[in-house]
This record gives sequence, C-alpha cells and structure tokens, in this order.
Amino acid sequence: MFTVTLEHIDKWYHNPRSKDAVHALKDVNLELTEGIYGLVGRNGAGKSTLIQILVGNLPQTSGRILVNGEPVRTDGKAYKRLIGYMPQQQWIYEGMTCVQFLNYMYTLKGVAKKERKECAAEQLERVHLWEKRHHKIGALSGGMKQRLLFAQAIGGNPMLLVLDEPTAGVDPQERETLQELIVANSKGRIVLLSTHILSDIEGIAKKTITMEAGSPV
Repeated sequence: MFTVTLEHIDKWYHNPRSKDAVHALKDVNLELTEGIYGLVGRNGAGKSTLIQILVGNLPQTSGRILVNGEPVRTDGKAYKRLIGYMPQQQWIYEGMTCVQFLNYMYTLKGVAKKERKECAAEQLERVHLWEKRHHKIGALSGGMKQRLLFAQAIGGNPMLLVLDEPTAGVDPQERETLQELIVANSKGRIVLLSTHILSDIEGIAKKTITMEAGSPV
C-alpha cells in the first residue's frame, strides 16, 4: 500500500524588510493512503503552502515527508516522479497546441521520449480532447484548459496526484466532467484535492482536511 506521511511540518516566512515572521504551517502531521482527500480552508489558512511543500516546490522549515515509511528529499527527482500536480489556472503556454504542451510537460516530468507521444494520445482521449489536439491552448474554453491541465498532471502514472482548485472558474457541466475524471483516476493512488467548492468533494472524498491558522483541525 502506497503511503505519504507528513511529520511535524513547520514553515516560517520571514519578511526581509521587518522583524516580522509568518508561521504559515504549524506542526502538520498527516498520513495519506490510497483515495481522495479534500483540502479546504480560508485564504491564508496554509493550504497553498502545504501543497507547495508536498509537491517539492517549497522547502519546509522543519519536519519531514516519508514515502512508504522512508524519508525523502522533496527536491529530488525520484520523489517528483511520483507526483502529478495540477496548479491553479495560470496559462503562459497559450501559443502551444495541446499536443505540444503535453509533450513539453512530460519531458519535464521525465517521461521517456519513446513514450511521450503515446502518453499524450492516451491522456487526450481520457480527458475528451483528442479532437482538439492540434488546437492552440488560447483557443480552448476554460473547462477544456482545466481538462488539459489534468491530462498533464496524470501523465507518467503518478502515485500522488495534487489538484489545486481544479474546477475554479468552470461551468457546472465542466465541473461535473472534471469530478468524474478525478474519481475515475483515483484508483491505486493518493489524490489531494484543494477546493473552495465543497460540492467538489462531497460524496467522493474519504476524508476532508480542514486547514485553520496553519494546522489541520
């Protein structure tokens, strides 16, 4: 059974222009196993900081992350190959086609060159975007862009899938489609879904993690 454990994770932010410091995460202890987890909380509660540490984009001040009971370097390639990360909508590749974008992202993720074309085709089919494969991202609807972001996250068969506000700004039909994709791809992996929309996780999350003032409550 695949497990990810967070032990005594703390994160401090220091303001270089003052003596003030922000204690963003406070002794966070979590054990994640296969299934979907909802991550909720007000702005400033620590959700984004927790996600950035978990995906290896930000170092913690103290504490450690373990995979299957073994401590890991979150900045290491081996750990990052286990992760699929879908960030909030931030499009800077709108001139790329869907295929070009996935090929580029899979290259960064370390997917072998001979596998990238097949992987991109498989994921575009999975998110119902095969017919748009040669369309530029800038011409897609908001919901299609979110599905494409999901496709890049799931490529490479990650064991830990981290989704940051995956349904933000999409219509109800696209929200339902994305929810179905998340459920269909949750088997055999850990899915952490951060959201402000509680209906996104109702009925699908086995546990809801509520962040408040830097700690799960």
